[in-house]
Amino acid sequence: MALRLRGGRCMNTPAWPYESELSKWRERRAARTPTAPRSAEHINTGSLMSLTQVVCRHLGFDSSVSDYKLLQGVSEAARVYYNYTGTTACLNTSSTATGSLGFLGWYYQACTEMVMPLCTDGVQDMFEPQAWDFQAFSDECQALFGVRPRASWAETQYGGKDLSAHSNIIFSNGGLDPWSGGGVTRNISDSVVAIVIPQGAHHLDLRYDNERDPPAVRRARALEVDYFKAWVRQARRAP
Repeated sequence: MALRLRGGRCMNTPAWPYESELSKWRERRAARTPTAPRSAEHINTGSLMSLTQVVCRHLGFDSSVSDYKLLQGVSEAARVYYNYTGTTACLNTSSTATGSLGFLGWYYQACTEMVMPLCTDGVQDMFEPQAWDFQAFSDECQALFGVRPRASWAETQYGGKDLSAHSNIIFSNGGLDPWSGGGVTRNISDSVVAIVIPQGAHHLDLRYDNERDPPAVRRARALEVDYFKAWVRQARRAP
């Protein structure tokens, strides 16, 4: 968990530290290093839910846990993802899991459409304190892509949290996805609906069917298709 700056104060929300990640990407590009650790190459989409559950087993601590035990748990959790074969001598956690995710596209989108102010304080999170610096973020965007971000574009364009004028939107949230903490988890209207999937990982409902998919994910996909069909029928009836 990181912190998002809103109204001049920090709030807990799932987020990415863009500044440091962008710097890491530039270093990897300069060094021409691979974008994927070999140990993660064969993780398939059907394993996402079980993968998350196994990771969480290593992090089931209460507030009295020692620093050493916490760090050890984080290390074991990372190994589940980056070294599930047990053959990788050193974990390269600065790389993305696979080479085909198009991860850099998220950075470009953040630089052009979805600025996400991030900060950490070392008290409510596990990171070193780092204040949000929009100018530094803007400079990173300029250096990487030759663009400058517009801080409030997404909120101005889409209305921020006021979704009452929107229609035909499904907000699906997986209970095993940390991003769900910042998601829309209740219906806004008859056509702006939320689907909560307790056993769902990150956008698991949008992936291909897999025999290991939990029942909740299958039901969510079926419900989403029902909404799509209803909206298409409605559009066809419109004059």
